[in-house]
Amino acid sequence: MNPLSIREARPSDLAAVELLEHAIFPHPWTRGMLVEELRDDPQRIALLALEAETPVGFAFCWRVADELHLINLGVLPDHRRRGVAQAIFDGILAHPRAAGAAIVTLEVRSTNLAAQRFYQKNGFREIALRPRYYPDTREDAVIMLMALPAPRGEDPE
Repeated sequence: MNPLSIREARPSDLAAVELLEHAIFPHPWTRGMLVEELRDDPQRIALLALEAETPVGFAFCWRVADELHLINLGVLPDHRRRGVAQAIFDGILAHPRAAGAAIVTLEVRSTNLAAQRFYQKNGFREIALRPRYYPDTREDAVIMLMALPAPRGEDPE
């Protein structure tokens, strides 16, 4: 396995992220949606995973008040189960824009059991079901939440 690196995704990465989106997801986001996620915004985290300088995965996250909302995380099928998703997720939590967040939330398709297991392994728990959330298939979304530890020196009360 080649060395894996995680870095911030930039607007210049649009073509690479678009290729990843189409290779990973059966119902990919539009180019306009990807442009929006890649713009410089203090409330957004966009990360790109590279293996030997080749893009293999990415993630988008929003910071809203004390919450991180994981919008999208994807890894090329032939790079799964090799630690790429974990490295991306760890990169989100370590990102300076994530500092001070109390929770992380996300929605995942109810049929995507592999993703649900990944998130559970990382401390997420199911908190609700959003019926017919995904417009392409009318599939339900499982809403998951992970509490983050309070920053050092702060009393959780």
